[in-house]
Amino acid sequence: MEGLALAELAATYHSMGESQRAVDSGRAALEMHKITGRRLAEGRTIMLLGSVFHSNGDSMSAEIHWSRALAILVALQVPDAEDARLLLRMIKEKGIL
Repeated sequence: MEGLALAELAATYHSMGESQRAVDSGRAALEMHKITGRRLAEGRTIMLLGSVFHSNGDSMSAEIHWSRALAILVALQVPDAEDARLLLRMIKEKGIL
């Protein structure tokens, strides 16, 4: 539960434009997800971190995170994988990299 709460906190910070706090909370959430084996929550948190980096203009870090999330979400066979695919396609089509 702590990992999920930290991920929600990261999302809140991201929506408030507090990027460093979002990253810090997201990374803490990831650690908890890894400890507890919550792979879906891990994938979703990595997606969130990619969005934070993208919002800050760090397209390379965004792509790395979205690619990692995609691998997890595909392995879990969940619909969230399509979101990661779309984000990666968007970043490549816009030539942001």
